[in-house]
Amino acid sequence: MRLTAQQLGISIGLVSISFFFSALILAFGFRIQDQPFLKEFHTPGVLWASTFVLALSSIFLESSRREIRRALIGVYRSRLGATLVLALLFLLLQGLAAFQLLAEGAPMQGNPRASMYYVFMALHAAHLAGGVCGLMYLHISSGVLFAATETDLRNHRKLISAASVYWHFMGILWLILFFFLQHWSN
Repeated sequence: MRLTAQQLGISIGLVSISFFFSALILAFGFRIQDQPFLKEFHTPGVLWASTFVLALSSIFLESSRREIRRALIGVYRSRLGATLVLALLFLLLQGLAAFQLLAEGAPMQGNPRASMYYVFMALHAAHLAGGVCGLMYLHISSGVLFAATETDLRNHRKLISAASVYWHFMGILWLILFFFLQHWSN
């Protein structure tokens, strides 16, 4: 099996992101283990809502991929647009969660249990924002697909496939990070 340039690029990127976040999880795990009795705080409930929104965005993205395979450009574009709206809502909810943590008195400095929330949410959001940019590019470039050739459609399908691998990876990564946030904040 031969990898396309998009598949190879995404694979290399996801491996490096995996190592990066694994190192962060290990570093915070050791740091929290050293200081078990710090001020407690609660996980903002909005993080559960944001997790649901991110999962819903993955469903819409897969639905849009199915429609582009069937060459239903209008339906593809609307579902890809819904994916983008949900992605932006996820980022907004993450920001709201950070403000709720600050309002609860969870400091960014001096408390590794609190700072891991800010670090995990900010770094994940930054990587997710990169995915949003990719999806925006696909949405904008899909406008010409109404008059496209089969080769144009095929090339766009390769791009959306690579973008969806990245997007679903970000969703799974958030579930892993959220698990550790829940586990370490209790």
